[in-house]
Amino acid sequence: MEARRDGDYPSLPELRAVLIPGADEDQWDRGELPRAVCHLESQSELRECQVLLQLACVARRSLDETDESRAVALREVLVDLLPRDLDDPCSKVLRVLAGLEPGTSGRGREQRQQVAGSRIGSERQPATSRTVRRFAKQRCWPWLLDRLIEREVQDRKAAAEPVAAPSLAAIHGRLAPLPADVAWTTAVAQILWMPGGEWGDDLLLYHVTPALPQPAEEWGRLEDDVKRRSFLLGIPAVFLSSRARLWRPLWSRLQAATLDVGALDELAAALARDKRLHDRLGSRAVQGLVTERVRLTTELLRGSPPVALRPRLAAIAGDAAMHAGFLCHDQGQWSASRSYYLLAAELAHEAADPLLEAYVLGDWSRKLIAAGDAAGAMTFLERADALAARIPAPMTGAFLAAAEAEAQARLGNAVASLQALERVDWSLDRTDDGGQDPPCLYWLALPGLADQKGRTHMLLGRLGDAEALLATSLSTWDPAFVRDRAIPLVDLASVRIRQGELDESCRLAGEALEVAVATTSPKLVQRVRDLRAELQPWSESSGVRALDEQLATAVWV
Repeated sequence: MEARRDGDYPSLPELRAVLIPGADEDQWDRGELPRAVCHLESQSELRECQVLLQLACVARRSLDETDESRAVALREVLVDLLPRDLDDPCSKVLRVLAGLEPGTSGRGREQRQQVAGSRIGSERQPATSRTVRRFAKQRCWPWLLDRLIEREVQDRKAAAEPVAAPSLAAIHGRLAPLPADVAWTTAVAQILWMPGGEWGDDLLLYHVTPALPQPAEEWGRLEDDVKRRSFLLGIPAVFLSSRARLWRPLWSRLQAATLDVGALDELAAALARDKRLHDRLGSRAVQGLVTERVRLTTELLRGSPPVALRPRLAAIAGDAAMHAGFLCHDQGQWSASRSYYLLAAELAHEAADPLLEAYVLGDWSRKLIAAGDAAGAMTFLERADALAARIPAPMTGAFLAAAEAEAQARLGNAVASLQALERVDWSLDRTDDGGQDPPCLYWLALPGLADQKGRTHMLLGRLGDAEALLATSLSTWDPAFVRDRAIPLVDLASVRIRQGELDESCRLAGEALEVAVATTSPKLVQRVRDLRAELQPWSESSGVRALDEQLATAVWV
């Protein structure tokens, strides 16, 4: 926060009034913190929270200094402060209001308040929306502000903690000869880290400005008061974050300069493991891990790594960003998913890897198709086809053709859809000829392509072909791929509806729902809900009622 004209900084009550509503205000959601929580999926709203964006804990997570990057970082900080396993009514209510609980993402604010009523009441006798608003104003916002202050204090102390500087001789011995700019960076870093220097051990948060008065009866325990005061002592975020960031780029450049092929191999292997891990544990469990991979790889890129290794590092970063986009999409976080996919495409372009860029665009087009924007998907698929045509890559061609076939089918272009399906088979017949496809396509493509082809045949009304392809998809998926097997189950259930086999459709949908709940996938749960809408004419049947009971429990996953 910028200083006032008289050079003074805001007092604690003044800052509190900006972040959360006061006792004399009617609006329960007034203030930057309630705005951020209630609009956690809106990057434009998060960018308006200027005080929150200047916090050190947000700045340290952001990829760059832009408001867009800090808005993404702010969201990550708030999600971290509201973990699912925290047994606290304030956390439970705020998770619902933020749309973090399955079944709440995409719902209106009034609907979320109704759901939150069961968190402070019971499912049979939930609290009213008015009670929820009063509870949020009186307890939730102060509780979350306390947690945010603790996080801010921790990050500021970590930023101000002196780091032991390596000697120039040791660095030269490991990296000799160093590039001129890196050697200069090392010398400056050593000066800044000298214990007797202006930026050395004497830099303490408590020395920034005199203590601010805190009414203990308003802010709780004495130790909490000390934490808040420590936070407010550094409230000029531009001042402190600029000091904290002075050494980070220097050290990042040193780290980037020490990169070698072995380190990149380890990064790539870790990403490959992450892709398998989300299928077993669920996207929510590994989301933080993958976003940290994105932060690490992009930070190394900004640190000027060796020129020969930069393309591969950019490709690894792009792969990590695409995986993060996939996880965000699985959690129903559409805007964050779009941002990560855009970042992945840019990184693939920087890596001069047209096949990876084509794969990123193709995978994003599939998300658009699922969201009902088949026309928008075709725009991305045209760009992806042009990129994939530069290098022989039969599996990539089949992957893009399958996505085009489904898009054309949803647009009602049956002839174009069938032609695209023929290109899928044509490309698959040439996989033995070799190619340079992204490695992940080879363990996803065959069962995934069979599923997508089956779904396309279903949209075209070719139920026999659809049934055979979906059965093939289910039989060829490795049992270890728990989540991915649920997708053809839902598609096959939709085929059964069209074939008049309602009980079998409900059984398959129930099996898919069990997988969705086990892997905490809101997107899969939503696909089952969409299937349930197709069963509406038979709502009174025993199979549909049983499915309704399963869906009722899935809301609280």
